[in-house]
Amino acid sequence: MNYLVMGSEGNFGIITEAVIKVKPIPEVRIFDSLLFYDWEDGVQFMHAVSKMKVYPTSCRLVDNE
Repeated sequence: MNYLVMGSEGNFGIITEAVIKVKPIPEVRIFDSLLFYDWEDGVQFMHAVSKMKVYPTSCRLVDNE
């Protein structure tokens, strides 16, 4: 039976509880872009951001070519 219920909902599971976290709206909103010399530099930056105690609303690595 353990192998039938997998993942967040499982194959036959039902979510019965959820937690919603509400945070205040920030006083300042900053929108910015960064350009990297190559893809590897961008990946290293994304990895560094994931280890920091900052929580950007959106952080994407896109290859424009």
